[in-house]
Amino acid sequence: MFKMQIISSCTILSMLVFNILCTGNGKEDWIIAFNPPVITAVPGLCALISCNFTYPEAAKPIENVQWLVCKNVQCNKNEKMFKGKVSTQNKIELEEKETETERIKMLEPDLTKNNCSIIMKDIKAEDENEYAFRVVGQGKHKSTYNPTVKIIIQDKPKMGIPSLSEGVEANLTCSAPFPCPETPPEITWWIKTRGENIINLKDDITLITRSLYISTLPLTPTSKMHNATVGCDVSYGNKTISASRTLEVTCEYKYTYLTKFLEKACFFDNC
Repeated sequence: MFKMQIISSCTILSMLVFNILCTGNGKEDWIIAFNPPVITAVPGLCALISCNFTYPEAAKPIENVQWLVCKNVQCNKNEKMFKGKVSTQNKIELEEKETETERIKMLEPDLTKNNCSIIMKDIKAEDENEYAFRVVGQGKHKSTYNPTVKIIIQDKPKMGIPSLSEGVEANLTCSAPFPCPETPPEITWWIKTRGENIINLKDDITLITRSLYISTLPLTPTSKMHNATVGCDVSYGNKTISASRTLEVTCEYKYTYLTKFLEKACFFDNC
């Protein structure tokens, strides 16, 4: 039994030593982190991809950095959307023939700051892909592809409407992407009842997260709101996206004990 424990301990020690020799300490590994790993973008606007990275000493000096388009989990090194060569001062210089200089901008050209964040301008539907950041260094420490960041395209806000009953307050929600710090969204609510003009409504809560604006509208439904249209418009400067839904308000019934018959408390078409 004691002999088996010695063998087991030796095996574990050998594996640890082998691991240290192969990877060095933790600082020697490639590390790329995206926050968040999934970005919801709006066509026509920009999108911020927040990225940080480290690379092993053995890879220095770095020759160039690249952003690649990945399709079906495959990252094609020949399909670059950005390529920048690295100067002797560790600064990124654009290689204009191989990069979309008008659309892609790296926020930090100094590699020593380990910031690989970029702004993508004029987002299009075909930009809905996964993307990888690649560092090309020296010797066997050439590059890294994983992990990837994903861009999802959304061309209208998302509305959340719970079941509505006359006289019972409910919260309606409208969420909109916040992909571009240059153009924070503004959300406007409106409602159009049957035969009446559009009325603008004021929300009660707007929650701002790293990538979303969520507006909450408290609403106490009335009989006139059945089959009304409620909508939210989200403005990003000159760009506006909209969504609307039809309200369905259920009837409330009450018993009048003096007359001993069922009396309707609302007068909808479907009551």
